[in-house]
Amino acid sequence: AAGALLAEIPRAIRDTGIGEAEHLAHSALGLLNVSLRVRDGDSRSGVILQRARAFIELHADDPELRPNRIAQELHVSLTQLHRSFRHADTTVGALIRSTRLKRAAADLHDPRLAHWNIADIAFRRGFGDAAHFSRAFAAEYGVAPGRWRRTPDRSAVTTA
Repeated sequence: AAGALLAEIPRAIRDTGIGEAEHLAHSALGLLNVSLRVRDGDSRSGVILQRARAFIELHADDPELRPNRIAQELHVSLTQLHRSFRHADTTVGALIRSTRLKRAAADLHDPRLAHWNIADIAFRRGFGDAAHFSRAFAAEYGVAPGRWRRTPDRSAVTTA
């Protein structure tokens, strides 16, 4: 399973910017590290969690990314996947959402994407609905995406 994820990295890097490509490379190294540690007796739940995180990093922009697809790709049951995330005090959906929102926040500050409207960025990052994206973004960052975009210094924006 790790080999299949690692094989997708060149395609994923071609479709991203430099900063995101660096993040994907770090995720790939993390996945490789997790794959090697399985032999050292790490908990099954921890291994599933790390593999799921790596898979989400590679596929977060896919609007069809759902927990059942992740479980299928990792060859674990949906129950095992959810249990692994519960041990980490989060959910699969929360990690997918936060990964997408972090990428969208970076996109909103990327001068190369200044001509893109907020809905385009939302769709690019896997959100199927611009209004849902705006609500989720405001809940996560304490400010609407448009205001985030207009604020050159993110530390000046009050976050939730």
